[in-house]
Amino acid sequence: CRLFLRWSSPPISTMMDEERRRRGLGLALLFATIGSLTFLSPTTHNTPLHTDDPGRGTGTGQQPQIVARRLRDGGRILGLQDDVQSDRGRRQLGLSLSRAFEVFFFDPKTMELREEAIAHGQVDVLPEDADVLVSTHSKFQSEDSKIESNEDNKVDFMPMQPNGMAGGVYKSIQLAIPEETPSVLDIEYKPTLHDANETNLQAYTDFIDLLVVKMHGSGEPQTYTFENTPETSGIYFVMWTFGPKCTASAWRVEGDGTEFVDVPRPNPIRYENPKDYEMELNELDDNMLVIVKGDHAAWQGWHPYSYGHTLDYRISQIMHLKAQVHDECRFLLLDVGPLPEIFASIDPDFFSRITWLRTGQVAKVIEGNLIVGFRQDSWYAYPKFGANAYLQNWVNSLPFRVQKSEKIVIYQNRVFPQASHGRLMNAQHSQYIISLIKRKMEELCRPERLVIFDGKISNGDDNMRTMTPSEQFELFRTASTVIGSHGTGLSNVLWMDLQADEKPKVVEFTAGPQNINDRNLNKFQFRNYIRNYWGMPYDYHHILFTENSTDSNTFINLETLSDVLDELWS
Repeated sequence: CRLFLRWSSPPISTMMDEERRRRGLGLALLFATIGSLTFLSPTTHNTPLHTDDPGRGTGTGQQPQIVARRLRDGGRILGLQDDVQSDRGRRQLGLSLSRAFEVFFFDPKTMELREEAIAHGQVDVLPEDADVLVSTHSKFQSEDSKIESNEDNKVDFMPMQPNGMAGGVYKSIQLAIPEETPSVLDIEYKPTLHDANETNLQAYTDFIDLLVVKMHGSGEPQTYTFENTPETSGIYFVMWTFGPKCTASAWRVEGDGTEFVDVPRPNPIRYENPKDYEMELNELDDNMLVIVKGDHAAWQGWHPYSYGHTLDYRISQIMHLKAQVHDECRFLLLDVGPLPEIFASIDPDFFSRITWLRTGQVAKVIEGNLIVGFRQDSWYAYPKFGANAYLQNWVNSLPFRVQKSEKIVIYQNRVFPQASHGRLMNAQHSQYIISLIKRKMEELCRPERLVIFDGKISNGDDNMRTMTPSEQFELFRTASTVIGSHGTGLSNVLWMDLQADEKPKVVEFTAGPQNINDRNLNKFQFRNYIRNYWGMPYDYHHILFTENSTDSNTFINLETLSDVLDELWS
């Protein structure tokens, strides 16, 4: 306003001067109005998140009218709100014009998903270590993609697509959700925490019990089979996205309708209605459609790019599915991450049965059935596991083994710069640990040799490179004892010889309640791999980081480690 008033305010002595002043005032008013609208636009921080959504989660696609994206800032939630139906709102939120999104957070202390609290504006300040997440999903639709639903919201209708890949009456397939049972805790091989603090011991036991029941307590994974009948015109499978949350679609077109596996939010491993991807399917390039012949099994899941979660989760689910089909059945898996290399180098026979798909690449099954592995139930923190018996059988079937005289002890040296993702051991303290292990091996007459593992290996020319999956497999297959901090490298205990005369021994260092003052380290309180490999025959032990540890500089009590090694090796 001042700029334009100054520009338009010379001495007024003529009609021209008066006209120029009126124009200047008009421009000033226009810019002031634009400025005030910008100031009042829906980008204000700390606005409460709310939805007019009494039917949220019913699958109708008719609600809500307002949604929001929230991000962390100093422990608070920042809000950005707009009309979900508007193109402007979607662009502002960086979303596709045909997709919507949801917001929720997971509190690692209470192990609860608090989606509804945020959705209705009841939570504004979160615990410091809570995870805030934003993800797209298919339960909300823009005005131009609404469809009519019947009373139970399970059957929709949309005209058949020109390419015949979906359309007609849409019918969702949802399996019954099995109940969790604490009987999964009754196993022979339970982990031990070595700590003098009784409160820590009780908290550790409570944490293990809660996680194990959540992860394994509802039993084995579920499957659904699409049978190829004379009326079937197509059976399809596609993986749309991958990451901590993954989305896929599996469906059959038969007669005038489409039936599809329906695994909705908050499941991190979702199967969605193919009608929500009408544009992608109608515009599918020839190289994105793969015709596969004969019976096929398909699976997709959590963190495909992660080596650690491929070992501790993904392989077990695939091995469960493998046990449900005949030996000639082929597999449809995502060509992302370390899984292709693991199977190619460690189990080439199974690798030869796999068709690897890219994201968005649709597989059409002809002259055969499609069996899909998934879990109807889920929990944000970790997906449902329940398949370790199949994982153990597969590991036992792998042929590589060594004589007892060739066994080794592995110490995982999680120090910077070889490691960089937290729980880093103080470099000098790590050398003390190595010296202690060597001394104990001598005192207790252990025949193994000690190997220091950091995931790297020499090229033979003074240059280091990352070890391949097959190299890590052979190294850990040789180990009788593995010692080290919680992290991806320790997930390799999967490869230990579970049929050896002595049970494989693992000593894992992890965070405890005494590390609460370091936010990053506290996020990993009691994190461990035995909860993932639950029921497998390890002699598993835990030692907590000391109170003076930080995420970038951890320590343990060396006397405690000495006592644990005495117990393991005496």
